[in-house]
Amino acid sequence: MTGVGFTGAFLVRFGTKPAASFTVNSDTQITAVTPSGTGTVNVIVTSDQGNSTQQVPFTYVSASQPTVTSVSPSQGPTVGGTSVTLTGTNFTGATAVRFDGVNAPSF
Repeated sequence: MTGVGFTGAFLVRFGTKPAASFTVNSDTQITAVTPSGTGTVNVIVTSDQGNSTQQVPFTYVSASQPTVTSVSPSQGPTVGGTSVTLTGTNFTGATAVRFDGVNAPSF
């Protein structure tokens, strides 16, 4: 987020929830990690000088589920061990890859 007067900020809130963490990069910039939430909330910075007064909204959106569009190669031996490339969308943040319910040993 950008603004002015951020030096000395000790709290960043998204609505009523404090940021998971934040760093004051300069008097005009803060990098913050959002807490969990829904809907649209105002972002508020608090320093010794008080709370920010601008109404700056942040909107939470639902993450899209991963979609696999192709697997290459599309076959391999029953003993496993075949390295495959999965192509699709929304893979960022994936925590597991499964083949017929069995976790891949690595991905």
